[in-house]
Amino acid sequence: MRVIDHPWPHMIIDDLLDPDWMRMLITFSEGCVSANQFGLHHFVSGTFSQDVMSGHACYQERLRSLLPALDDFFITRRQAQSVDFLSHVAVQPSGYQYRTHCDHPDKIYSIVTYLAPEHSHGTDLHVGEHDPACTTIEWQPGRTMIFAGIDDRTWHSYHSGSHSRATLCGFFVRAHTNPTR
Repeated sequence: MRVIDHPWPHMIIDDLLDPDWMRMLITFSEGCVSANQFGLHHFVSGTFSQDVMSGHACYQERLRSLLPALDDFFITRRQAQSVDFLSHVAVQPSGYQYRTHCDHPDKIYSIVTYLAPEHSHGTDLHVGEHDPACTTIEWQPGRTMIFAGIDDRTWHSYHSGSHSRATLCGFFVRAHTNPTR
């Protein structure tokens, strides 16, 4: 685990995902690309196989076990009495761009793991909304970036480049909200 403060606090963890589960998610995302089924694929019954859903339960448990460490590291964060966990696989087509933004105010922690392809563009971090990227989290399948969203501070953007892009996105959100739809 690497802890980085520039331009704002974030963590990088390589190989957080179980390798077999990650291969299942990559296979799923490749199927989505082949079928032109781009967008957010939420972990709800009927969307994924039972094996993928079992892997998701283990992933969710692992992230919940990280919550005390996240709370210790991210001193400045949005507050919540309790949190829920939401996640999805995001599959974007080539040429896709998501503007510079801060995450929704109900998101306490954002967790993004790069899945496929082997080579792509990671996440650009910005000092301000209209500033150019000051650093980029390098794309590497299995690499996870975690941050605590802060209004007007945790500016970031991403794009897919010349190939489609698949990521696993997890969020600890204020209980009983769903800002990911």
